[in-house]
Amino acid sequence: MVELPSPKPRRKLSTVQLSVKIQHELDNTHVSKSGKTRLSNKFRNDMIMRRGSIAYGIAQWIIELEKSHRLETERNSAEVIYEIIRLANDISDISAFKIIKNVRKRNLKESDLPEAAFTPAQPNSPEFASLNKLLRVLSYYGILGDDPRLAETVERQAQIEEELEDQEKATNPFSKEHFIQCVHPATELISRAFRNELEIPQWRDFTAKVKEIFEDTRKVTEGEVASYIPQLARANPNWFGFSMCTVDGSRCHLGDSKVPFCLQSVSKAFNYAAVSTDVGYEAIHKYVGHEPSGRLFNEICLDSEQKPHNPMINAGAILVTSLIKTKWPMAERFDFIIEKYRKLAGTYPVEFNNATFLSERDTADRNYALAYYMKEHNCFPHNEIMNLREELELYFQLCSLECNCETLAVMAATLANGGINPLTYVRCMSPEACRDALSLMFSCGMYDLSGRFAFQVGLPAKSGVSGAVMVVIPSVLGMCIFSPLLDRTGNSTRGVAFCRNFIKHFSFHNYDHLKHPDKTIKKVDPRKPEKLNDRDIIVSLLFAVKKNNLELLHRYYMKGFDLEMADYDGRTALHIAAAEGHYQIVKFLLGTAGVTHDPKDRWDNTPLEEAIKFGHERIERVLIKYHRMEMVALGIYDGSDMSDLSDFSDSDEENENKPRTRRQTMVEVEKHDNPRSRPASERTESTPSATTTSSERTSTETPSPKKIEEDDESSVDSEEDQPPMNHREHHAVHDLPPMIRRPCSRGLKR
Repeated sequence: MVELPSPKPRRKLSTVQLSVKIQHELDNTHVSKSGKTRLSNKFRNDMIMRRGSIAYGIAQWIIELEKSHRLETERNSAEVIYEIIRLANDISDISAFKIIKNVRKRNLKESDLPEAAFTPAQPNSPEFASLNKLLRVLSYYGILGDDPRLAETVERQAQIEEELEDQEKATNPFSKEHFIQCVHPATELISRAFRNELEIPQWRDFTAKVKEIFEDTRKVTEGEVASYIPQLARANPNWFGFSMCTVDGSRCHLGDSKVPFCLQSVSKAFNYAAVSTDVGYEAIHKYVGHEPSGRLFNEICLDSEQKPHNPMINAGAILVTSLIKTKWPMAERFDFIIEKYRKLAGTYPVEFNNATFLSERDTADRNYALAYYMKEHNCFPHNEIMNLREELELYFQLCSLECNCETLAVMAATLANGGINPLTYVRCMSPEACRDALSLMFSCGMYDLSGRFAFQVGLPAKSGVSGAVMVVIPSVLGMCIFSPLLDRTGNSTRGVAFCRNFIKHFSFHNYDHLKHPDKTIKKVDPRKPEKLNDRDIIVSLLFAVKKNNLELLHRYYMKGFDLEMADYDGRTALHIAAAEGHYQIVKFLLGTAGVTHDPKDRWDNTPLEEAIKFGHERIERVLIKYHRMEMVALGIYDGSDMSDLSDFSDSDEENENKPRTRRQTMVEVEKHDNPRSRPASERTESTPSATTTSSERTSTETPSPKKIEEDDESSVDSEEDQPPMNHREHHAVHDLPPMIRRPCSRGLKR
C-alpha cells in the first residue's frame, strides 16, 4: 500500500476566499463528460494529497449531487452519498449545510457564510465517512432520525457496529464498504433531499418562520380547560405543542409535541374516511347529510330529510360509527378501525385510554338521548343495529384513542397525500374518501366556528374538546396544534390563533390568488422553488442559442431575462450565435433585444471575430453594420459606405453556412489580427473616409478615421518592408474603422 504524505497544516479560509474557491471550481464544471471526469479525479486526488482544500471537497460534493440523479443503480447512488459525507467529515454540520445551501443558490456573499476554522484531518479520514453526520444533515431537510424510511439504515449500522465490536473497530465513521451497505436502502430518499426536490424547498426558512409564529401564539392565555369530562379537566392549561409533516415526510416538532391527548371529535374525520373507503360514498350519505347544521355540535335535531346534518357533529358521527362492519362482532369491529388508525400513523403510537373512555361513558347522557332520538326517526340501518348501547360504546372508544402531536401530524399528512402514508408509503384510505373527508372538514369541522374559520383560514380542519386542532393543506402537509385552553365554541384558542397567524404569513388559504397576489400583503408561498439563479439562467440561455432555439430565446426575452449575461469565460449569447452561424438569433439579439454588439470574452474576442474565424460572412456583415452605426452615432465615422453592408438574400444563406478551409480562415484571422501584414497602400485605400476633403476634415473637431489611421501608420516602424500576405479581399476587416479592429491572438490559442 502506498504511504500517503503527511497532511499539510490547514489554514483558516475567510468567507470570501472560501466563496471564491467554491464558485471558481463550480464554474469550471461546465465541460464535457470526459472533462468533468478529469475534474472529479483532480478533486479527489487533491483531497488525498493536500487534506486541506475544503473548497475542492464541497465543489466535488455539488458535482456529485448534480450527477447523482443520472446514476443507473442504487449502489452507485450509495457511493455518491459516501463521497459526499466523506468529504465533509472534518467540518461542522451547520457550516456544511450553509455551504451547500449557498452554493446551490450561487449567490455567495460574505454575510452568508461564517468564518470557518478547519482543523487538520486525521490521516485516514479520506477513507472513512460518518453515518451520524449524514443523519444530521438530513435533519436540516426535515428527515428526522426516527423516520421509518431510515430504519433499515440505522438497523444495519447497529449490526455492523456489533460485528466490529469484537475487533475493537466499532466506530463511526465507517469504511466505504460499510457505509454503502448502510445507506443503500435509503438512497432514493437521500438523493431527493440533497437535490432539493421536496415539497417545501426552503425547509429551514419555512420552519424558522413557523417557530416565530408558534412563540407569538404562546402569549395567548384566554380560554378554559374542558370540565364536563373529568379526565379532560385534569389537563395542564400551559401545555402547548405543535407538529407538522409534509407529503414528503419532512417533519417539524415544537413545544409539548410528545404530550399525549385523546382525539375526541378529531376521530370523526378518520372514522368517516375509513367507512367511506369500506362501503362507499353513497352508502354513508343514505343515512347522513352534507350540510352545516348551524346548531351546537351536540344539539338534538335532524335535517329536513330526517337525517343528521353531517358526519362532523355528534349525531352524524354516531351514525357513521354504526356503519363500521355492521355484521362483525364488536371486538373485531374495534380491531378493524384501530388498525386503520395505526396505518394512518405509520410507526407512531395510537393507544386507547380506558380511563377517558369510562369517564366519557359515565357523562354521556346527551349522546344517549341523541342516539335514541335518531332510532325513533329510523335513522339507523334496519335489522343491523342490534344493541344501541354497544354502538355508543364503540363511538366513545374511538373518541378515547390517544396520541400526540407528532402522530396526529402524520395522520393529517396522510389525508393530505390522498390516503398514502408519507413515511411508510402504505395506502390507508381511498383518494375519494380523503377528498370527501376534507370537504366536510372545511365546511363543518370546527363546531360553531366552522364558517368563520373557513373564511379567515380557508383550510380543512377538525378540532376536539381535548384541545387538539388538526389542519390539512391538501397535497402539501398536515399539522396538529395542541392546547387544552378552549373558547366558548369548544375550539382551542391557541390552535385557532396559530392558524390565523399562519395564514397571514403563508399563501396557503384555498383562495389566495397565487398568480396575481396582492403586493401590499407580503405573503410567502413556501411551495415555490428557489428563484432561478444567474448560473442556471446563463446555462439555459447559452444552450438555447447553441441549439438555435429562437422560440425559447423569445420566451426568455419576454420574461425579462438579461440576454447580455456572460458565462465564466465572459462569453455571451451573441458570441455563441456568431460562432455557430445562427443568423436569425444574431438579428434577434441585436435588433429586438438590443444587446451590445461588441462584448469581449476573457480572451478579448468579440462576436465579430468569432464570425470571421468560423467563416460566417452574413453575420460578419450584420455585426460590421452595427459597428459602423455606433461609430456614426459617436461622430467619428461618416457612414458613407453603409450601403455595401446590406444583408445577403435568403438564397445566399446556404453558401454562407458552408465552412471555409482551414487555410482561408487562418489567413483572414491573421490579416485581421495583424494590420502590418497588409501593404500600406491597401490599408490606406480600404478606409472608407479616405475620400473626405481637407475642408471637410477641418470643419469638425472630431478627427476623421483617415487621420487616426495616418497617426497609427506613422507609429509603425518600417511596416512598408513587411511582405504582403496572400489573401482574398475581405470587406469585413478592411472596411472597419481602425479603432474597432481588435487583436485575437489569445483566442487563437484556444
